[in-house]
Amino acid sequence: MGRRNFLYALLLAWTFAVGFIDRAGLLSGGLSSMFDIAHLAILVVLTWLWCNADADAGGHKRVAGLIGWAMVLLTPVGLGIYLFRSRTPGLATLLLIGYFAGFAAAYLAGWYAAALLAFPSVGVGSAAT
Repeated sequence: MGRRNFLYALLLAWTFAVGFIDRAGLLSGGLSSMFDIAHLAILVVLTWLWCNADADAGGHKRVAGLIGWAMVLLTPVGLGIYLFRSRTPGLATLLLIGYFAGFAAAYLAGWYAAALLAFPSVGVGSAAT
């Protein structure tokens, strides 16, 4: 597994864990707010690292300058700009959709895993009383 694929797998694993933690209710109050900030920081850093690994693997320009700042401040926008600069519009669109679809799938998988494992009496799809 190359560095680019390893970083994306790490992003998906982290997102799965966040979905699990959210559903299981493992954090509350001030811890939840600090976790949200840490979660966003980890997502931004890993996405930035993924872009640089992708640039190295594909022979593209690395993320720097204004795009680098967009990557840090507005990750979806910065990622989109990077992908559209380094690929054809069709492929960039497909990769951007796939990138975030992977996040959604990993989060939901973590959420459902917590619902099934941590709270079997509530479960997924059952009515809570």
